[in-house]
Amino acid sequence: EEPVTCGTLTLHSNVAGIHDVVTVPEQRKKGFATAIMQEIMLRAEMHGYTIAVLQTQESLVEFYERFGFEPLC
Repeated sequence: EEPVTCGTLTLHSNVAGIHDVVTVPEQRKKGFATAIMQEIMLRAEMHGYTIAVLQTQESLVEFYERFGFEPLC
């Protein structure tokens, strides 16, 4: 009954920015971040955005690769 995951979607200049995807530590590994990412990506698509960017820790690259993201640097 309390929020456990959040994320921010910014839509600007034909690029969707994904920020602050966070899950409280005791609720991790339960699919909440996956669900919020699916919703964020769906909303970006609904607005016609086909390019999305985000920054993350190296340890989370594999998680975001599941959504089609690729490391650039």
